Amino acid sequence: MQHRYSDEFSSPPALILPVEVHAPRRVDAGMSCRGKVDTAADLSVLPRQCIKHLKLVAFNTLSIRQTGRQEWSYLVEIVVEGRRYSVEAITHDRPYILLGRDILNDVKLIADGPSEVFEIVHRH
Repeated sequence: MQHRYSDEFSSPPALILPVEVHAPRRVDAGMSCRGKVDTAADLSVLPRQCIKHLKLVAFNTLSIRQTGRQEWSYLVEIVVEGRRYSVEAITHDRPYILLGRDILNDVKLIADGPSEVFEIVHRH
């Protein structure tokens, strides 16, 4: 499915698409969110509001190289175009999910910058 680049959260426009977030192994307690593709992120990053809404419990602490800090991580399921990914994610204060390489390494990403459209193709 093709998506248009969006300037909703950044300029220049970025690769942003609708995603769903769920507590692990639960299909009922989800929420819709915007996901921003971030090929530089090792792992996905959730808005703090997702943690509160889904009532997620901290799973682990991770050392973050870029900041040198320890961050709580959470087990979560992120649904991208109907495909469910179980990941360990950290949080940030932004209103969107950063889709990191923990998800992106499982898809083919086709970005057409001049036309400002992109596509995520799932492995079969």
